[in-house]
Amino acid sequence: MHADTRGLAPAQVHRIIAAILSRRTPLGTLAALAFIERINAAKLGTLLSLAAGMLMYVGATHLLPEADYQRKPRTWLAFGRGLATISQAILWLLFSLLFSIIVEWAGMMLWWPEQGLDHSRTMLANEISYLDTDFRRSVVTSDPARFAKEVADGTYHYLFEVTRVVAFIHWVSPPPRQEEQGVRPTLHRIYQPLAEFVIAAMQVTQVFSVRLAILTLATPVFLLFSLVALVDGLVKRDLRRWGGGRESSFVYHYAKKAVLPLVVITWVTYLAL
Repeated sequence: MHADTRGLAPAQVHRIIAAILSRRTPLGTLAALAFIERINAAKLGTLLSLAAGMLMYVGATHLLPEADYQRKPRTWLAFGRGLATISQAILWLLFSLLFSIIVEWAGMMLWWPEQGLDHSRTMLANEISYLDTDFRRSVVTSDPARFAKEVADGTYHYLFEVTRVVAFIHWVSPPPRQEEQGVRPTLHRIYQPLAEFVIAAMQVTQVFSVRLAILTLATPVFLLFSLVALVDGLVKRDLRRWGGGRESSFVYHYAKKAVLPLVVITWVTYLAL
């Protein structure tokens, strides 16, 4: 029994071709394994760029026409939502930083009192060393370790040096002379028991900035996987439509609501702990 494609619309022909290609994806993956080791890094990067461009084209041809058809003049509403989203992101980052500082202080008193201030200093050194061994290349920068170290140094400079926090610590740390009067002896007595906790908070802030830099370097990978999942879902949807399958939006709506909370929880957990 032969199928007659003369009466089919172009969209239906495209769906048939997509269905045929989608069933060949596992075979193509297995066939590529035999040649992947023979390709050098430069050619492999070029091929991955071409593949990413093709995936973006497929996703855009499915999504952009429908989005343009349903577009409405809601510019100011979108702008307000964008500002609200940025504000929420900043609040979550501040919450993660505050929680990580509190955890470090609790650990200094309860879990690693013998390490004290050295624990946060060791964490900072370990985070940068992980980049040297496990994360040597990135789309964002050619030297991820140096990039993370520059981010940590920049955070320290703008948060503690520009705001004169470091100068205040240097001024209040030395013990006062016996005949010295004024506010410095009082501040010294208040600061002295809290000195290690203050410095630990500053070092944890640098650890937080290094981890934020790592997430920034890994963002293109997350976007690429999201694009692959989007294209795969669109192809499967066309297969179901062509095969007369049942379309149910129950899982889609619940999964769409869970995407942003899962991403936020993952980022906050990594930054805070």
